Amino acid sequence: MACAAMAKPIPTVWLAQYGVVNDGPGIEMPHAELKYSTDLDIDPNAILAEIETVILEHDDNAGDCKGRGYPTDHYHHSHIHISVALLAKAHRDEKFFQALSGALETRIKQMIPIPCYFSLGLEILPALYVAGPYEP
Repeated sequence: MACAAMAKPIPTVWLAQYGVVNDGPGIEMPHAELKYSTDLDIDPNAILAEIETVILEHDDNAGDCKGRGYPTDHYHHSHIHISVALLAKAHRDEKFFQALSGALETRIKQMIPIPCYFSLGLEILPALYVAGPYEP
């Protein structure tokens, strides 16, 4: 059960009560996706790298942030939509998500040179989310 953390921040007590805090061993893999109109003169790779930097500034055990950019020529109004997903952890409480969201918004907006619509959402991944390197 994934929740949009910024729509209504979720207290850690609630997360633990419903068994979604994942504090066991494993690989941390935040994910970020950018969806944006092609009229924006942005560097999606630089934005994805900055997202990873900001996450690590707030949680130095977060690990690599996997990211993708999705430009589109089909849009109505210039916009960028960013979604960032992280595993639930006991230390990632409402205060953590508010601070992370504010820092991400500030830093990403500094990388967008023209006016546009901007949206940013943080998502808490469920405890049973599986992620990690794959080598056949």
